Amino acid sequence: MRNGRGNYDFAYAGLGALINFATATSADGGRQITASPISESVPGVDRQWNVFSSDDTVFLSYNQVFPRAITVQKSTDAGLTYGTPRVISPNPSFPGPIRALPPSDNPTNNGKPVVYYPWTQGNNVRLAVSLNEGRNWNNCTAATTQGEPGVLFPVADHDRDGNIYLVYGDEADFKIRMTTLRVGRLPNCNGGTDAGNPRLKDNPGFTAPVVVDRDKVRTAVFPWIAAGGAPGRVAVAFYGTETSGRADSPSPKTWNVYVNQSLNALSSDRTFSQVKATTHPNHYDQICLFGLACSTGGDRSLVDFFAIDYNPENGEVAVVYNRAHKRPGDAAGLVSSSIVFHQIAGPSNKGGNVRRNEPAAVRTSSNDPTGDALSDYSSLFPAGPKGTRNNVPAADFVSHKIGAQKDFGTDPDGGFTVTMKLDDLSNTALTTALAETNPPSGSLLWIFRFVDGYRYAAASARWNPAQGFSYGFNGYVGSGGECGSAQTPNDGDQCLYYPGNTPLQGRVNQEAGTIEISVPRRLLTELVGSQGPGRTPDEIPARPGARIYTAAAFSVGNASPAPGVQSFLLPLDNTPAMDFRLPR
Repeated sequence: MRNGRGNYDFAYAGLGALINFATATSADGGRQITASPISESVPGVDRQWNVFSSDDTVFLSYNQVFPRAITVQKSTDAGLTYGTPRVISPNPSFPGPIRALPPSDNPTNNGKPVVYYPWTQGNNVRLAVSLNEGRNWNNCTAATTQGEPGVLFPVADHDRDGNIYLVYGDEADFKIRMTTLRVGRLPNCNGGTDAGNPRLKDNPGFTAPVVVDRDKVRTAVFPWIAAGGAPGRVAVAFYGTETSGRADSPSPKTWNVYVNQSLNALSSDRTFSQVKATTHPNHYDQICLFGLACSTGGDRSLVDFFAIDYNPENGEVAVVYNRAHKRPGDAAGLVSSSIVFHQIAGPSNKGGNVRRNEPAAVRTSSNDPTGDALSDYSSLFPAGPKGTRNNVPAADFVSHKIGAQKDFGTDPDGGFTVTMKLDDLSNTALTTALAETNPPSGSLLWIFRFVDGYRYAAASARWNPAQGFSYGFNGYVGSGGECGSAQTPNDGDQCLYYPGNTPLQGRVNQEAGTIEISVPRRLLTELVGSQGPGRTPDEIPARPGARIYTAAAFSVGNASPAPGVQSFLLPLDNTPAMDFRLPR
C-alpha cells in the first residue's frame, strides 16, 4: 500500500552475527534511507521476516535462540524502530514468512488487519494468527507429518478473499504438500501462545494435505507458494530431482526448478499441473538443509532462500532462485548467483491466462529497449531534490545476435560470433561512460555470458582510453575471498570475474555501434546424457548444433583501467537471456 506521499514504504531488517538486527526504512522508494543499528530485539536471533500491515505498521518475526521461540515485534514508524519483543510461538523448528490480510478480509469485521505466519515444531506444521493487528495472538495446527517438515521453511499466502494456502515438505518422503484454510475459519485458531495450551494441537479447519510435486519428480525441497489472485488459484515453486532419497545425501542427483499450478486449490479434488521452468540443470547432488551446521561438510551454496511472487497488475508469477556453479561430484557449489524468470504463458493466478508476445526460448537474438542503462542506481540521494539518474549510451544495449564463427571469413564447422549492438560507441560516449559510474570507472566491459556445460563462461570486449578495445574468453572464474581477492577457477566466495585471459578475435564498428566477438568451438562444451534417477549429465566438447544455455549480454564499469584486474563490477545494462544452438 502507498504512503501519504504516494510512494511504497520499504522496511529492512539485516542480521548481524546472530546477535541483533539492523533496521531501516525508506518512504521514497529507496532514494533516502533512515537506519537504526539495532531493532531492540533480545540477543541471539535468526531467520527474520517482516511485513507491512498498513502504510506505517510493520511486523518483524524471527527465531529467538534462548529460550527457543518465535518472537514478534511491531513497528509504527514504517520499520525504523520496534516495540517490545513478544514470544508468540514456543520451541519452534523453523518460522515461515509473516503475512498480512487487509481489514476487509478479517472474518471478525473489527476493522483490523490480520497478521499470520506458518511455523514448524517437531512433526507438526503450525499457524500463528492475530485477528487484531498484533494485540492478541493464537497458535494452532495445520498438519502433522510422518517425518520432520524440514525441507526448509513452511510458506503460506492468501488469495484476494483472504483464504490461506500453506505448503511444506516432509523428510519422510521429501514430497511437497499443500493444505488450505478458508478465511471464515481463522477464528477457530485459538491455541494461545503457551506451550501447554491443549488447543495448540487443534486444527481450525485446514484441509487434508495434497501432494504438489508429481510426474517424474521424486525428491523436492524449498517450496514457496504464491496466491494473491482469484480464490483457488496458486503457484508453487521448488527444486526437484528425479532421484529418490534424502536431498542432503551426496549421492548423484540432477536438480531443476519447477513451478506447479492449481486452479482448484479450494476443492476437495484439487489438482496440480507441473512445469520444469529451467531449460538446463540448476544444481547437482547434495542440497544441505541444516543451516549453519552445513558449514562442516554440507553444501549450502544455494543458500536458503528461493521465492515465487504474484504480480496483481499483469497476473504473472515470477521466481527468484540461485545458481551456485556446482559440477557433479563437487563437495559444494561456489559463488551463488541470483536468477529471475517470469511467467509468459499459461493460467494466471488472477484468472484467465497470461499471454505475452515473447520469443522462443531457443533463438538467435534478443532485443533490448534503449534508455535503460541507468547510472548510478545504487547510491542514495541526499535530502531534498529527488536527483536524476543518467542513461549511459555506450552501455545501452539494443540487441545481441548469434551467427557463425567469423575469422575474417566463415568457418562452417566453427563456434559462434556474437554481435552486440549498443546505442552509441563513439569516443565521446565511451569517455562519458567512465565518468557516469560511481565511483568513476577506469575501463568498460561488454560481457556475453552463457552456461558452458556445467558452469558459466564468457566472451568479453574491454575498452580503456589508453589501449582501446581488446577481446577475450574465460570459463568460470571466482574470487578466492572477498571481491578483489585472487581469481581462481576452483573457488568462489563473493564475486564472479571476467578476466578474458584467452584472447579472441573481435572488431568494433563505432559508427554502427556494434561489437563482434568470435568464439571457436574448441573452447566450448555441451551437456549430454540422462538426468534421470541417480544420474547426472556428462560434459563433452561442443558439437555443431549443441544447445548453449542462459546467454545474455551485460555492460559493466570496472574501477581498474586494467580490464583483467577486477573487484566489484558496476552493472549498467543487460539483454534478455536466451538459449541458442551452435551454428552448423
